[in-house]
Amino acid sequence: MEFSVDMFLRQKWVDDRLKYQMQNGEKSLVVTNKNFDNVWTPDTYFRNVKDATFHQITKPNRFLRIKPDGEMLLSMRLTLKLSCQMNLANYPFDTQVCLMELASYSYLDSQVKLLWNRENGGTGVKVKDELQIGQFNLIKTEPDPNECLEVYSTGNFSCLIATFVFQRQNAFHLLQTYVPTILIVAISWVSFWLDPNAIPGRVTLGVTTLLTITTLASGVRANLPPVSYIKAIDIWIGICMMFVFGALLEFTLVNYLARSKQGFSWRSIQCWKQVGQDRTKDFKLNSRNGEANDDTIEEAIDIWIGICMMFVFGALLEFTLVNYLARSKQGFSWRSIQCWKQVGQDRTKDFKLNSRNGEANDDTIEEDKPSTSAALTSPEIQPSATNNTMRCRFVQLA
Repeated sequence: MEFSVDMFLRQKWVDDRLKYQMQNGEKSLVVTNKNFDNVWTPDTYFRNVKDATFHQITKPNRFLRIKPDGEMLLSMRLTLKLSCQMNLANYPFDTQVCLMELASYSYLDSQVKLLWNRENGGTGVKVKDELQIGQFNLIKTEPDPNECLEVYSTGNFSCLIATFVFQRQNAFHLLQTYVPTILIVAISWVSFWLDPNAIPGRVTLGVTTLLTITTLASGVRANLPPVSYIKAIDIWIGICMMFVFGALLEFTLVNYLARSKQGFSWRSIQCWKQVGQDRTKDFKLNSRNGEANDDTIEEAIDIWIGICMMFVFGALLEFTLVNYLARSKQGFSWRSIQCWKQVGQDRTKDFKLNSRNGEANDDTIEEDKPSTSAALTSPEIQPSATNNTMRCRFVQLA
């Protein structure tokens, strides 16, 4: 896995051999490309780079300036593909930490030491403000303040590390994955209200929904790199497939009972048959042998299984909503949620709603209520559909 960076790399150092007397008010001299190789420059390289491009349109995108006191400024534009060890266990609610590692290739630590330029209150890494991100938010950019040292058999070399923290946006996956799977599961439950003898319709509905959710799962996995561990979206799709497959198995059981007409004890199940029914069909239990009428067994199974699945799947949706809100940390109306705060609590803390503005008292709001924070401007990162890469533009190392 990797991410791409389009950046300006700027390096400063002092070369006492190139001091000169300022003439005609010139503050610096620019070294031409013809004489560029005649001046000493650092041999900085990127340790975790997989591919790199130096821009040369319309001319080589670099310059070298020399000040009278011998201070040198080297600037160049580069496009890098850097490796990033991403952890997709929480995908698509994941947060990725990627590193940019710089080091001197041939000069030892005693000869060249790399340090972040913190002049004028800078941090050493500057991200362009107006850049937008596709599927990620850059929530943190932090150069490592500690001195980095590479230890090899050939010697010790100075290095620098910059950390980029990316948080994936969830709107795309909510609309493209979670909402369709919820609808597919709900559609599969329609078979519970069909006649048990409607075999073609119920089989077609069950098989179609199962194939649809399988195709959707394949499309989601195709956009992700192959990993050996289970991701959060795999668990979600797996549970949805279990519900759809369970509805198909339930029809198989109902159809088998309808064909066999073997009575057994359904006292606990038949009690649910009357839920939502307006008719007063005869619904009696045989007090002698505890068996239900044969014509009510299949419908009772449909009603019982349907209600159980709705409760279980509703609990799963509730957990997903709570988990999403806990991650998003965005404020919203908590009126309906706060009413449940007193359930199971032994204390009798005052919990009243303001009748004028309809808002809860401030002293009753839960401690973990999400707060609104300022959004950080982040670089332009474009995740790839095939290798899960990210593109970051115009990161300036000063």
